[in-house]
Parts: sequence; structure tokens; C-alpha cells
Amino acid sequence: MDEFAERLKKFRRKANISQGELAEKLGISLRTYQNYEQGGRVPNEARIKEIADALGLSPLLLIGEENHDAELIYAAARLVKVFRKGHLSGAVKDAVLKSIQEEYWDSKKRTRALKIRDAEFQIQHMSEWSGLNIQRQIDDDEEED
Repeated sequence: MDEFAERLKKFRRKANISQGELAEKLGISLRTYQNYEQGGRVPNEARIKEIADALGLSPLLLIGEENHDAELIYAAARLVKVFRKGHLSGAVKDAVLKSIQEEYWDSKKRTRALKIRDAEFQIQHMSEWSGLNIQRQIDDDEEED
């Protein structure tokens, strides 16, 4: 089974939707959908977006581009639509907003940690490179003496 098929199956199960229900939402036959999950067929870009929307995911996550920030932005955009339609009570809205804020700050921390790790890596390699150059200069100076 290919990676897309595995992710599709995993996310459908996580959403607690049967193959038949998802096929019906998408307006396709059950057999066509089963081919997607079995790796016998790969949906086109438009169908991938439809599947992602039906599962409440970003298309990027569904195709394997596991970009947490992109997923967060997509989820936030979907929530804005729900808020605008007025389908959430005040308590649910508060809980959702709190969750979004926590996820936002976690994402910022992860991004900051990655930047720090990248800077440390660059410093380490720069110092190693500089150390080699200094050692070469010392060796060259000793050879001249």
C-alpha cells in the first residue's frame, strides 16, 4: 500500500467515518473510494482537496506535506467559517479559542526552537571550520620555521 493510501485510511478512521459515508459525501462510488485506500488509484488534485475538506484536514497533510504551521492555518480558516455561521455556543467558542491560542504559542515555541537549533548548528560548523583554518595556519607557520 502506498503512503497516500495509508494516510487516507488513517485519517478516515480517525474521523470515525466509514468508507461508504465518505464515498457518499464525495459523490463517488464505494469501489472508487476503496481503490484510493488500497493504492490502486490516486485521486486528482481537486478530489484530494474534496477528501481533505470532508475529513477536516488540509490537503497538504493528506498528501504527506506535514507542515504543522500550514495545518494550523488551514484549521483556523475552517474554524472561522464555523464561527461565522454561528454553529457554536459561547462555551464551545471559548474552548476552541483557548485551544487555538495554545496551539499558536506551541507552534511559535517549536519555530523558535528550530531557529535556535539551526543557529547552534551553524555556529558549531563555523567554529569547526575556523578551528581547521587556524590549525592549518599554525601548521603552515611551523613548516616555515
